[in-house]
Amino acid sequence: MPSPILPKKLYSIQATPYGGRGAFASTSVEQDTHILACAGPYASVILRKFRKEACAWCFSYAFESGKNSWNVRVDGAGAWFCKEDCKGEWLVDEQHSGIRVAVNTALDKTLRRKKQKGQENEDSEVPPQLGFLDTLISEGATSEIIEKAWTLAEQVYAKVGPEETSTDAAALNGAQSYPPRVSTGTWTDMLNLQLNEETLIHKQPAMLTTHIRVYGFLRQVIANLPLYMTSAAVRALLGRDHGNVFGIWDNGAEENEMLGWGMYVFGSYFNHDCSPNLVKTRSGRAMNFTTTGPVSHGQELCISYVDVGENTTASERCHELRKEWFLSCLCSRCKGELEANA
Repeated sequence: MPSPILPKKLYSIQATPYGGRGAFASTSVEQDTHILACAGPYASVILRKFRKEACAWCFSYAFESGKNSWNVRVDGAGAWFCKEDCKGEWLVDEQHSGIRVAVNTALDKTLRRKKQKGQENEDSEVPPQLGFLDTLISEGATSEIIEKAWTLAEQVYAKVGPEETSTDAAALNGAQSYPPRVSTGTWTDMLNLQLNEETLIHKQPAMLTTHIRVYGFLRQVIANLPLYMTSAAVRALLGRDHGNVFGIWDNGAEENEMLGWGMYVFGSYFNHDCSPNLVKTRSGRAMNFTTTGPVSHGQELCISYVDVGENTTASERCHELRKEWFLSCLCSRCKGELEANA
């Protein structure tokens, strides 16, 4: 697998005038210039309802090949593949494939057990010590409350023994035996992304309970958790998930079926603009970012996070961005449209 194409001469990561960081052109570039090519996501997930239809490695959609599902699989991993080659790549590349197999096996058993009890649509109960989260509202979702909840979660789940579905981490297939492929990023690269935990929980307080449930589930299904699977690690990943991942769409087009999510670490630095000068395209696992026109030295390189077609209005785009991305659009297109309609 080739190293990532990170053309530092073409752009650099800098602080933006409106907060946060962004990618800015280090030189003038022409239309159709390949700014970034990500060989694959640092982490990805195929939505459960599509896991038999979407290849876990190259994301090929079975229906596009005239099939209802793929037949190649890794037993117990919850992963299906379009061909044996993709299965082989996944097994070699998946640093934590053993843990993924264990977690998915435990999840399947848990869901089957809940279904037998008629509880498949019910969330798992939160321990009584964390009952106050059931009534948490945005105004109360402060950093102090978040820290309190996680401190209690660590105490509660440290005392919880593994369920019958648990797996001994010592037998998890050599979880760290393979080095990361640098073209997809490393744990450190992921940690350099913006942390959105507090913003997300303030907007959607129920997400704090969801994140803690994930941690509790891992504590219960994997005995002798590896040192790197701590509450801090779970928070670090889930807190950067929102706002830093890209949808995985069938045929690569966003008006089609969304099959899952992928964290393309280096592509996450491209901010939104309703008149983007970059377009992203997916080819298999790879995500490429290409200029849509000439870009001047010092100009910010942006993609679009929502539908920015000619028939969309500024109010529609701004509403979608606030709802899904928790940001207010300050682009020149929206400003011009809003001023013209004022």
